[in-house]
Amino acid sequence: MILPQLTDALLRCENRVATLTLNRDEVRNALTGTALIDDIVAVADWANRCEEVSALIITGAGSAFSAGGNIKDMAERAGDFAGDAAEVA
Repeated sequence: MILPQLTDALLRCENRVATLTLNRDEVRNALTGTALIDDIVAVADWANRCEEVSALIITGAGSAFSAGGNIKDMAERAGDFAGDAAEVA
């Protein structure tokens, strides 16, 4: 099993369970910029394709799971979030 290369997150897989840890405690794992969002998308895509993964747990390092999105960054990426649920998923 080849794990995806990640920038701002850690990934481990044991006993068919993959655990993605958001790893930017200095900003409370905020979804700032594109790297952490890209990591999440890459792991979700990988987990969906990997027959050796039955479950994906997402957790956060440090004091918070995630502080949420940076409003300015989200406004700049508005096109990434457009469409109905079926189109976005």
